[in-house]
Amino acid sequence: MLICVTGKMGSGKTTFLNFIANKGYKVFEADAYVREIYKKDGIGYNKIIETFGKEFVNETEVDRKKIGKLVFNNPQELDKLNKAILPLIINWIKEIKKNNDEAIVELAIYFNYIDKFKGLFDKIVVIKGKKEIEDKKVIEKDWDNKQNPIIDPINQDYIEIINNDSIQKLEENAQYFIDTFLSKNKQTST
Repeated sequence: MLICVTGKMGSGKTTFLNFIANKGYKVFEADAYVREIYKKDGIGYNKIIETFGKEFVNETEVDRKKIGKLVFNNPQELDKLNKAILPLIINWIKEIKKNNDEAIVELAIYFNYIDKFKGLFDKIVVIKGKKEIEDKKVIEKDWDNKQNPIIDPINQDYIEIINNDSIQKLEENAQYFIDTFLSKNKQTST
């Protein structure tokens, strides 16, 4: 079974996933994957040069802050980025599914590109956090557009985890999720 965990920036996805990983389940993070392929000479690094030019990379990696500022202020540029990088993410997810009986994938952008990810996951989990914390995360970014780029769930069957209390309560919800949806056969986290 392949499970997608999604939610807006600041919703609590990382805390939720860390709890599950610490219990021995396989957790994969799309952000970590993108950071890896954005390293110098990685497939993502080369795609950024090909798509946007060398001014968006440095000697060691893609300049994520610079590319973020460009794409989150300009829908056409965001579309170019997605055409370059989304196929790499989709192939990565397919490899995870092929090589694991049970795994959890963090993918904040799931609902933004639901048509691209449809059919890859067996279950979708949405972490919903406090709006003021989610908004603060966006404000901390150096983008002109101060709206959270992650959209709300749309017409999809999903499991909702509310994170508007304490870390302890979120961890209790994570334990309930484990008990309800995951097998008892723990796997090594990645």
